Amino acid sequence: MKKTLISIVVPCYNVEKFLDKCLQSIYEQTYQDYECLIINDGSPDDVEEIALRWQSKDERFRLVSKENGGVSSARNLGIDIAQGEYIMFVDADDYLVGNNALKELVAPISSYDFDLVLGNKAMIFEGKEPVLSKGKEVDLRDEDTARDYCFRNASYQIHSNLYKLSLLRERDIKYPIGIKMNEDMYFSFQVFNGVKSVFAVSEVTYVYLKHGENATSTLTKSHIDDTVSVIDKMIYFVDKEGRKEGRKEGRKEGRKEGRKEGRKEGLHSQDNPSRICSK
Repeated sequence: MKKTLISIVVPCYNVEKFLDKCLQSIYEQTYQDYECLIINDGSPDDVEEIALRWQSKDERFRLVSKENGGVSSARNLGIDIAQGEYIMFVDADDYLVGNNALKELVAPISSYDFDLVLGNKAMIFEGKEPVLSKGKEVDLRDEDTARDYCFRNASYQIHSNLYKLSLLRERDIKYPIGIKMNEDMYFSFQVFNGVKSVFAVSEVTYVYLKHGENATSTLTKSHIDDTVSVIDKMIYFVDKEGRKEGRKEGRKEGRKEGRKEGRKEGLHSQDNPSRICSK
């Protein structure tokens, strides 16, 4: 298998209870070519102490501390400093399944340069065991088909996926700052719009843990406000991309018309050689 460096970004805030299990699940992976960026988002608990312990244990684990700015700012910092070819976002209260999760995710990119590898995840409530149900393997290398599949079938949640880092940087894809709910929806929307190839793995590679506050389904005004903000951003993004495509098509048509007129002038000049030196 081709060795491809994977950057794993783990944002941390008030997660001392879960962090060890999360990092242990990464440490136990049979696929070894990764860096794990533990982003301490100004956490007031013992996150930094736990992260320093892991940093001392294995040089692939690196603590990066910042002032509190929310999960989006922590993930964006990860995008900025990551050194891998692909990037993965793992919440500190979640964990990878078994010791072959990374191997399963990396396998497709060992033979083809996919823009996006979609992992398969299981969602569980704290204290319960995950039900690992296989999904459907998908291999799409045509741009239109890949995008259509993502918009129609892929989850907008970012967990368990591998993203080509160059795609994120070239298109300046980031998480929206100041939004606490559905921030991953806007991020995924931008990614789906830019992918030209996608692979979905069938094996479950990631466990998404529901606990405490994130296990509640109460709808609040802030949830609604965040959702509206995300939708507004998506509408603006579509409008901006539409204008960009319009300008691109306009330039293309302009060049086409220019070549057509040039050929026409060339033919006229051949019919009337005096036109060539008429100026």
